[in-house]
Amino acid sequence: MKIFTNPKISISCGLVILFSCAPVRNQSTSTRSLDNLAATKGTYTKNFCGANYDSLETVPARTKKYLVRIKSFDANAQLAALNALHYVPEAISRPFFAQGGTIELQPNSVETCKTTKLTTKERTYIKEGNAEVDSCWQQANARSKPVIVLPNDESKIRHNLLRVMVYFYNEYLVERLNKATAKNKDHQAVQVAIKSYTSQKKKLMEAFLEDAAVLNFRSSKKLWDLRTDNEDKFANIVLAEAIDSYYCSKTTLGKFQKNFTQTHTMFTQLPKGQSFANLLGAPVFKK
Repeated sequence: MKIFTNPKISISCGLVILFSCAPVRNQSTSTRSLDNLAATKGTYTKNFCGANYDSLETVPARTKKYLVRIKSFDANAQLAALNALHYVPEAISRPFFAQGGTIELQPNSVETCKTTKLTTKERTYIKEGNAEVDSCWQQANARSKPVIVLPNDESKIRHNLLRVMVYFYNEYLVERLNKATAKNKDHQAVQVAIKSYTSQKKKLMEAFLEDAAVLNFRSSKKLWDLRTDNEDKFANIVLAEAIDSYYCSKTTLGKFQKNFTQTHTMFTQLPKGQSFANLLGAPVFKK
């Protein structure tokens, strides 16, 4: 399942252009981590992800080099984005920037992300059928560079950036690479990696549903409805929230370990170094 580290994945941009894959113009993140995804109405929390550098000058070079890719006139918002970015696994962030990606911090991100594609069940689950999506990734056309759009708000930047990058990875890179190589015998190894990756995502989803059923039956029913609505998309949601829970902060990791034991086991303990945690590496705060 070496989808994050397989060297052939790094040529995905060239493959996308070569095979002229149709663009996915607007995708989004929900506003949840694993504990929030399994929660009932009124019990949601905003997770404050990332490092705590207090000035742009103190941000480590490996992260600060992306400052030119963060579009905002607000230095505090840019610093919040760099702090959040510092905790994003490089296997997730590096491909986004390799595609020429930029991060735009906007006061009107809700308006920009208004065309986000959500099913009726997704909107109903997120916010009583009237969800305002304020964070998304976009691409105008097949030749345009991808853009992550976030609110110009420190807490929301820190809460959303990691997950949006995971959605981009799945909905742009993996999905397109799958289409580009599906009928090409020269890329069978890539197809094997993608199928293994997809299988592990679904196993993670099943483990999460088992944990959610133990935590809250009512919430579990809503989650099963989401799964029935679109299983592949729901598997992407669970993976994004699991990565967010594992890498966001010591607090979210602690909740992950304590409350979602089956999901945590699936995320960390697959044999032969094939777990998501092994492939993505240790959280920055544990290094």
